[in-house]
Parts: sequence; structure tokens; C-alpha cells
Amino acid sequence: MIRILAVLAILLAPPTALARHDGLMEGPVAVPVVIPDGTPLRLSGYLARPEGAGPFPIVLLTHGAPRDPADRAGMRAEGAGRQARDFAHRGWAALSILRRGYGSSEGAFAEGAGPCEGRDYAAAGRRAAGDLRHAAVWLAGQEWADRSRLLLVGVSAGGFAATALAAEPPAGLVGIVSFAGGRGSRGPKDVCRPDRLVEAFARYGRTARAPALWIYAENDLYFGPELSRAMHAAYRAGGAPAEFHLLPPFGQDGHSVYGRAQELWWPLVDGFLRAHGLPTWSPGVLSVDRLPAAGERHRAALERYLAGPGEKAFAAAATGQFGWATGRSSTQDARDAALTFCAGRSGADCRLRFVNLAPAAP
Repeated sequence: MIRILAVLAILLAPPTALARHDGLMEGPVAVPVVIPDGTPLRLSGYLARPEGAGPFPIVLLTHGAPRDPADRAGMRAEGAGRQARDFAHRGWAALSILRRGYGSSEGAFAEGAGPCEGRDYAAAGRRAAGDLRHAAVWLAGQEWADRSRLLLVGVSAGGFAATALAAEPPAGLVGIVSFAGGRGSRGPKDVCRPDRLVEAFARYGRTARAPALWIYAENDLYFGPELSRAMHAAYRAGGAPAEFHLLPPFGQDGHSVYGRAQELWWPLVDGFLRAHGLPTWSPGVLSVDRLPAAGERHRAALERYLAGPGEKAFAAAATGQFGWATGRSSTQDARDAALTFCAGRSGADCRLRFVNLAPAAP
């Protein structure tokens, strides 16, 4: 009886209070789960959602796994805070979640795949997917959540876990976005038993039916183009729908595009969301036609602005001057920078036209 009461106390506990910031509600949360042996735990999360009652479609963001197990302890859910906020500005309630064995999440690491010669990636992915399933259920149960629309977004081992969950989908799953999804990288261009990894994707693909977007980079040193294409082909062979995009080389290791090059992948993700009738910014509202004296320079700048991460703003003057800022920590900082860049040395009479992904208030 004491154990049952303890489980109920955790499951019914209210989420940590969120703070208002730049038109969003955001902050750390403790997500209650009960693992297969019946033990109640809390997973560390970071939540960002629009203000208001909703209901908002929900997106679950999940992380990769460092090559050095000692690095797992230093991971934080707010590490994907910028991506969560960017989804929230698109109308989503976004939860970044740390699975068991990472950072301050409770519970032991549960994603081991065994020794290299007997590697079982499929089973390890299913265990990681179990944590995501619990988090998705908690998220769907919030009063502001639209439980009929759940999107999974994962990077590296998180992309693999999201794909494993899609093979046994939770209610309301409408799509998966996987960035450099995979497991088993021991060093640059060195994956333990890549054939077993391909086999795991083939297994997941036999039952996964939600549309998926796979994004890799040409110079990914975890999962190179030959392997990523093989994994995609195996997944598709089972009937799973997934579009594959290979980005050009980025930095020294393209495995880092999720965290460091959002401007390269947001256009792909926005296109995927639109193609499947899911919320994102509206081309009719955020159009170059809404800028005074607009030309091709304005159009190119607006495209870069819309793909940019973080808090942002776009300013323009009636004379054609314009300026914009992205990647800022606050909307006010973005507003000030955009107006400063627009005015420049000419001192043009600039006005804010767009703030984040909406027209600026008059």
C-alpha cells in the first residue's frame, strides 16, 4: 500500500511552475514515470509552450548519447531549450526530456546494447523508447495539450529511440524528425556492428507508419553517408514512410548540425510540418510583400531570418533600408539589434515588421 501511494503521489504531482518569457511559458519540469519493475522515478525535462489555454500540439525532444559514458552525468534538459522555444514560437508545446541515466534524471542507465560481438540495438532502442512513451503520456495529459497531435524529435541515439517508439506508436503520433539517428559510434567513422544497426532499423520499419524526416550531414563522423543511406533503405523496405536529406558538410563533424546549425535544417522541418498539415509559420503572414520597397535583397534576407534560431526580429524602413537579428537571448535584444542594423549610418526611419514568427505589433 505504501508503494502504491508513493507512485500515485509522484504521478499526480503538479509540474514545476513555468515562467513567462518573450511570449512563452517555459522552465524546468520533473516528469513522473514508473519503470517496468514498478519503481516510480522522475525524469528531468525542460518545457516551452505558447501562453494561453491551448490546446497546443505537443512535441517531445530527446538527446543523443555521448561516446564516453562519464559525460552522461553532465547533460541537461535545457541543452535543447533553444529548439524547444523555436517549436513553441511555431505553436507547439515542446518538452525536452532526459532519459534514465542522463543528467539529473532518476534511475540507472537502461540503454546498453551488450558487447560488440553480440550487439542488440533493437532491444536497446525499445528500452529508450519506454522512457519517451512515459514522457509523451505525461505531456498529453496536461490541460493545455492537444493529445491528438504528437511529434517526436530526436538527435543521434535520441533519433534512434524516437524511431523505436514509432514502431510501437503512442496515441496521437503524427510524425518523427530524426537528426543523425543511430547508435554504436565508438570513434570517428567507427560503428560497432553496423550490420546490426541496419537490421534494427529494418525491424522498426516493419511496423512504423507515421511520416518521418531523416536529416544527416555529408561529413557526419558518427554515421557517414553510406551507413545512413543503408539504414534509411532498410527502414523504408518494411513500408515505413521516411524522407531522407543529406546536408552539405558542416564544421569538422556534421553530427553537430542539430545543435549548431539550425538555419540549415529549419527550412526542411518547416516544409515537413506544412506537408503534413502541422503548425509552423505561415508564408502568407510572413511574406516579403509585407515589407516596403521590397526587392530581391529583402527576399534573401527574410529567408535567412525565418530559418534562424532563437529570439529574432526584422525591421525595415519605407526607403528600403532593412536589418534583422536572430539567435538572441531575448525578444527585446532582438528588437533593439534589428532596429540598430536597419538604421545604420543613414539614420533611416525604421520600424519593426516581424518579431519571431509573427507580424510586429503596431
